[in-house]
Amino acid sequence: MGGIVVGIVVIAGVVIVGISEAALRWFGLGNPVLYYESESYRYAVAPSQSTTRFRDAAIRINQHGSRTDDNWDAPAARKILFVGDSVTYGGSYIDNAQLFSSVTCRTLRDQGKPAVCGNVGTNGYGVENMAMRIRFGTHPQPDVYVVTIIGGDTLRGTASLASFPYFSKPLPPLIPAITEASLFVLDQFRAELRFDRIGGPYQGQGPDAKSVASLALARLIESLKIRESSGASAVLVYSPLKHAASDGYTDFDQFVIARLVASGFPVLDMRERLAENADLDNLFYDGTHLDVSGHERYGAVIAHYLAHRPDSMQVEPQRQGEITSL
Repeated sequence: MGGIVVGIVVIAGVVIVGISEAALRWFGLGNPVLYYESESYRYAVAPSQSTTRFRDAAIRINQHGSRTDDNWDAPAARKILFVGDSVTYGGSYIDNAQLFSSVTCRTLRDQGKPAVCGNVGTNGYGVENMAMRIRFGTHPQPDVYVVTIIGGDTLRGTASLASFPYFSKPLPPLIPAITEASLFVLDQFRAELRFDRIGGPYQGQGPDAKSVASLALARLIESLKIRESSGASAVLVYSPLKHAASDGYTDFDQFVIARLVASGFPVLDMRERLAENADLDNLFYDGTHLDVSGHERYGAVIAHYLAHRPDSMQVEPQRQGEITSL
C-alpha cells in the first residue's frame, strides 16, 4: 500500500513539474538572451543568437552582437548604429521589427533613402558603458551613431553583468523555464534581504549628482568625438520617463539635456516631439520603457530628422564598415 502511495505522489509531482515547465515556457521563460563580459564596457549581448520571449516576441542578435534583422554587411547602404540602455534594446516583449531602430531604417528606405540599422542597446547600461562600447566595441563603425539616454543613465557608473539577473551561459536542459523563474525569485529574495533600496536612487537628487553626470557625459562625448575623427557623425536622443512626459522635466533632466546640447552634437528631446494629447499609456510599457506605439513614434521622429539632415544621410559609394578598436 505504501508503495502505491509513493508512486502516486511521484507521478503527481512529475505531472505538476511538467505542467509548470510548459506554462512557463509558454509565458516566455527557459531560453534567455545571453551576454558576455568585457573589461572595457563590462558586458554586452552575445552575438549570433535567437530566442522567443514574452508576448511571443522574436529576438534575434546578429554576428556583430546587434539586435536587428537588417544585413549590416550589405553594400551601398548608409549604416546607422543605435546605442543605449534597455529603452533602446526594447525589452523582451516586442519583436526586432518593432524596435525604433528598425522603424527608423524601414521609414528611411520607404522614402528612397537606403539605410541599414544596427542596435547594440543593452539592458542596464549606464552612460559610461555606452561611452566605452562606442570607443572599444568591436561592432563595425557606422556612419551615424544614435545614442539614446535617460537621466538616470548618467549616474549608473560602469554597470557590470554581476549586478543583474542575466545569463552568460545557457540554462541546464532539464526544466530550464522553472530554473530561470526560480533563480529570478531567488535573486529578488536575496536583494530584499540584503539591500535597503534595490537598484539605487538614480533620481539626480543627491549633492554630487550633477558632477557625476557631467563626468559620465564627458566620457560619452569624448568617445563620440574620437569616432567623429574617423568619419562617424552622432545624434543624441533624450528619452523622458513617463511622468516627465506628462508633468515636465526635473531640474536634473534639464541639466543633463543642457550638457548634451553643449557638446555640439545635435540633440533630439523626445518630450518635445510627443504630441501634447498623446496617449502615454499606449506609448509607454511602464514608467520608463516604450511599448510598440512608443517605438513607432520614436522611429518616425528619428527617421524624419535623419532624412532632413544632409550630412547624415548622404549616400556614398559602396562602403564596408571596418572593425576598429580605438
